[in-house]
Amino acid sequence: MKNKKMIFSILFVIIGILILVTPNHLAPVCGPKPDGHFMKCHWMGQALIGQGIFIVITGIIFGLVKNESINLGISISNIIVGIITILLPLYLIGGCKMPTMSCNTHTKPTVLVLAAVYIIANIVYLFVGTKKKS
Repeated sequence: MKNKKMIFSILFVIIGILILVTPNHLAPVCGPKPDGHFMKCHWMGQALIGQGIFIVITGIIFGLVKNESINLGISISNIIVGIITILLPLYLIGGCKMPTMSCNTHTKPTVLVLAAVYIIANIVYLFVGTKKKS
């Protein structure tokens, strides 16, 4: 179980780093308007950076904690974090009104895929981590 836990921990950290770098590097949100003001997708990007940092930190903690029950609890909370990560670009903050803008064509799909993989990985850990030892 220890090796499996470390694989999941590393996976969680990698996903967190990818979410962290998505808004500025991997699939950037839209830049500022000509007058210097930011569109709402900029603020979505800032929130995603915070989510990415949180996911990286919890991924590290997940790898360091030795208590299996605590890791199961972390994994359950990670599913909620993944759902919130999906809700940020879709409903909580959103992107630009024009569907052809970079935030809608690149950032949203990238974040949705990463968050979905994160949720699925945590669900898989819940099943792997809760198996009874024979």
